[in-house]
Formats: sequence, structure tokens, C-alpha cells
Amino acid sequence: MIQSFKDERARKLMVGLRVLELVNIEEQTRTRLIRLDSATSLEDLRALRGNRLEGLTGKPMGLWRLTAALVLALGAGQAQQTADALYQAALKGDSSALQQLRTRAQQGDPDAEVDLGLMYYQGDGVAKDIATAAGWWRKAADQGNAAAELQLGLL
Repeated sequence: MIQSFKDERARKLMVGLRVLELVNIEEQTRTRLIRLDSATSLEDLRALRGNRLEGLTGKPMGLWRLTAALVLALGAGQAQQTADALYQAALKGDSSALQQLRTRAQQGDPDAEVDLGLMYYQGDGVAKDIATAAGWWRKAADQGNAAAELQLGLL
């Protein structure tokens, strides 16, 4: 059971409130929070992709802190907007935005991987290449990105 939140936005999502700056990732994040909250053992928590458990030192012993990849760490909503903004600019022919998007994808940003995959799939700003698109989507899907999983399922 989740006992506290580092980020107030996560608490708001958990109780069903809307968080304007996270509207693009709201459903995915709320679903993950519900899964975390319903976990009944450490193994349940370890099973969720992207989670890292760390033993806490001090008293009381045996407590665990969960670091969850919720896409909700401080600034994640802004990072999502940045990836989207780069994608939109790249679609309009901005080569600098395309390079930044590519760099983010190469650094493992799943949103950038999905966007770059879309560009390759559609041939927007890059040569159309379905295999390359699928490769970017696979990288994002391996990180639990639902949009990438959907795109792969539609291929």
C-alpha cells in the first residue's frame, strides 16, 4: 500500500483528480499507481517493469523504499511536452529538432523513441523505413511504453 508521495501530483492522480500538466500521461500513470497500491508483497513490486527496491537503513529495520518508474518524477510532464514539441517541430522540417529527438531516443527516452518510430513509419522528415520504426518502438515497448506496444501490435 502506498503510504506517502514524494510528488503531490502523484497523490492527486491517485485520488482521481486531474493534473493539467500531466494530461498526456495521466491514464498510464494512474494505472501504474493503482498497481503499486494493490501490491501485497515485495515480489509484486519487483514484478512491475522499471521498479527498483532499496532497503532502508536505520530503524525500524526491514522497511523498503520503492523507486518506481512512473513517468512522474519531477519534471516528467515537462519532458513529455519537450519530446512532443521536438516531434512537432521535426515534422515541420526543423532539422535541429529532429537531431535532438534522435539524441533523446538514443539516450533511451521512450517518448522520443515512439515519436522517432512514427517518423520512420510514415516517412515524415526521414526516409520511410518500417524496420527502423519497429526497432524504435521495440526499445520503447521494452521500457513499458503503451503507445509503442500498440504500434508494434498494429504492424
